[in-house]
Amino acid sequence: MKPVDESKLGPPLKFYNGTATLRFLEDEWTYYLVQEDGTLVKQDGVSKITGIMDKPYLKPWAAKMMYLKMLRLMPRKDQAEGLTPRVKDITWQEFDSLLLDAKNAHAERLEDAGDVGHMAHTWIEASILNAITFNQGVVEQMNEMAPTDERAYSAGMAAHKWMVKHNVRWISTEKKIYSREYGYAGTKDGDALVDSCDDPGCCTRIFQDEYSLIDWKSSNQLSLEYLAQTAAYQHAAEEEFPDFKYDARWILRLSKEGDAKQPFEAWYERGVEEDFAFYLACLQLHRAHKTVEKRMSEQKKLKTFRKREEKKTVTAEKKEKLKFEKRLAKASKA
Repeated sequence: MKPVDESKLGPPLKFYNGTATLRFLEDEWTYYLVQEDGTLVKQDGVSKITGIMDKPYLKPWAAKMMYLKMLRLMPRKDQAEGLTPRVKDITWQEFDSLLLDAKNAHAERLEDAGDVGHMAHTWIEASILNAITFNQGVVEQMNEMAPTDERAYSAGMAAHKWMVKHNVRWISTEKKIYSREYGYAGTKDGDALVDSCDDPGCCTRIFQDEYSLIDWKSSNQLSLEYLAQTAAYQHAAEEEFPDFKYDARWILRLSKEGDAKQPFEAWYERGVEEDFAFYLACLQLHRAHKTVEKRMSEQKKLKTFRKREEKKTVTAEKKEKLKFEKRLAKASKA
């Protein structure tokens, strides 16, 4: 394991009345627990853990991204209006080059989606911080420094529509969590007091002032792993403060397409036990996988070392044999 560049670590993060200290390395998006002797111990991250889940929907999505990029890249012949477009004659090498270029379309789309999500999250966070500081946590309007990207802007406005619809009063945003019992850390999007709305498709019961954990998602669909992630955030917060309990969790997918009819999709959850058991299963599998992976890596290194040593031995023996033969030849001539 390579040493941690401590100059790149963030400021100390205190938990459990100051008895636990973590440092965050943003370059690797990794948390480290500071031991009494100052050594750093890497902690598992909430979102990285659930990444071990199988996502079968990603394969057809990746194929679709490649297909769409090929449609954009494929050269066409100029056609008169009304006639069917035709593909331009290209060499096999040119076609192969187009395929290789299109093959990475899914990675480009993921990177682009990540940038859009980051811009939206940043705008939402700034608006919430402003509301907490100046307006008792109520976001009456979004921060004036809106993103120029239309998709990020749409996602931010979708978040605001949910806030208004549910009379949301923010208590905190982007707060770090740490579970000393299970050794994981992360950042929850926010805590707020939330009321029910008058849409039975969204809120199936009437409630007021529910202390809720909020999690924003800018993905194209809600995934089961989000239930595990938010359950991990909730457990860590309640583990550190045993007298505190959440009333609910809200997982909100924000539309990036400016959908007026459905600007957001919400999962509203009150129970946590099943979802946290789901997270712990992912955590156990992740750690078991890392342990086996490390063992096999060490075996591979040992085999490589032995082959090198054997090669050195064979080379040395050949050299000694060659020297002996030269001496023997010289002696016979004498």
